[in-house]
Amino acid sequence: MPKVVVVVVDQMIYDYVDFTTGSDSFIEALRDKGTDFGRTLIDYLPTSTSTCHATLATGEPPKRSGIVGESWFAGESFQNIKMKDNLGLVSNRFMSMEPLAESARSAGYRVLSISGKCTPAVLLGNSADVVMFPMETGNGEYIMIERRDALSRLDLSAASHTPRWIRDNPEQFTIKKGEIGTIKLDLVTLRVAENLLRHELKYEQNYLLFISLSTTDYIGHKYGPYSPEIASHIASLDKALSRFFAIESLEEAYVFLTSDHGAVRIKWAIKIRPRVSGNKKLFAYVYDCLKSFVENKHVQVDSIQIDKEIVDSIRYDNHFQKHAIICEGVCRIYVKSAGRVKKVKRYFEDDLSSVIRSKTGEDCIESVLEISKTSMGEIQNLLNLRAGDLLIMPSQNCRFIADEWMVPLGEHGGTSSKEKYVPLIISGPRLHLDKSRPVTQRDLVPTICEILNIRRPCSQSGRSLVER
Repeated sequence: MPKVVVVVVDQMIYDYVDFTTGSDSFIEALRDKGTDFGRTLIDYLPTSTSTCHATLATGEPPKRSGIVGESWFAGESFQNIKMKDNLGLVSNRFMSMEPLAESARSAGYRVLSISGKCTPAVLLGNSADVVMFPMETGNGEYIMIERRDALSRLDLSAASHTPRWIRDNPEQFTIKKGEIGTIKLDLVTLRVAENLLRHELKYEQNYLLFISLSTTDYIGHKYGPYSPEIASHIASLDKALSRFFAIESLEEAYVFLTSDHGAVRIKWAIKIRPRVSGNKKLFAYVYDCLKSFVENKHVQVDSIQIDKEIVDSIRYDNHFQKHAIICEGVCRIYVKSAGRVKKVKRYFEDDLSSVIRSKTGEDCIESVLEISKTSMGEIQNLLNLRAGDLLIMPSQNCRFIADEWMVPLGEHGGTSSKEKYVPLIISGPRLHLDKSRPVTQRDLVPTICEILNIRRPCSQSGRSLVER
């Protein structure tokens, strides 16, 4: 029975692999001996960490996976459901489809998931044998811990599910707060994976190992895509992967290298600070303010930090809600904000068609689309009871941002080519793959299922890339 290792590099645009060259490059060697599918399409919205990792876990778009964003409104009461609890922990209970990890476990495979973030680890691993990610210890440090021990993070001696080699040598698996977003986070993630291979999987011949590396996402947001910092990090990560895959037990493993989503560079940031109120005219009021602000308060992003006085000067109300315009009502509208799809409630008295007409053509708003009546594939793949009614799209290279005064130079969530195309390289013994047709992210799970010789988790729309 085979060993499969899936490496997901968070926010890796499809052509970042070209940053790695030379005889000692792991990615270059993987491209040479395996199959490089180049531009692999993400054919849904939003291209966010949660939705994309859910698709990597199930082979289904948000419409079927059930994960339509980081949070959403549910039921007639419009309860705001968040994937993360107050401790920052993510639950997999919101997933609608059986994930690959569950099918593999049912077939007798050991399944392990490690990430530098909680969300990827949990969504990919689901009910895996081991799910590990960094948790804050309370003293400004983070330590890799097993999900079942997350509540005991302040007392490592009580973390009975976290491997003893972490409890005995915590300093080797600790990341300081200032090191989150540096290569150190990826190195510790790979160190955990290496120790799992040497200790937990030493005598195992059949396993599925997910490794999600998060630093590229942090650097991409802070410095923007294709920045010198990104190029330097990709080169360092390539060397770290080369050392990791030098482990003897991985010589006959099937290796997948891909990403959850890409990114786009932000040229214009439009600050939105919407008010929360019971006023029935609020919906129109907020958009009047937004229109006025868009016309008069463009902020060009030339550096990572916008001066706080600028932020203070553009406030138009003292009552704000981050990321969303929230009113009471029975209809839901999604706004693509800061490169992500954000939630908005509106009054049932408002007519959808009139909202579309009034907002279409405004400055920095490219389009206003009613999701259920739009044939665009990416939007149809978002259509879900948890999704909203309207999608309001900003213009190219323009993003709506909320309360943060630290403005990202790189974002994701939309449909630009740099956001929706990611790399996919697959390598393995005696593996023949089909490159004759376009490849989508949804093809990953069916391909792994065929290599593992297990049933597909569900009736999937993706196809296996294994040549028949």
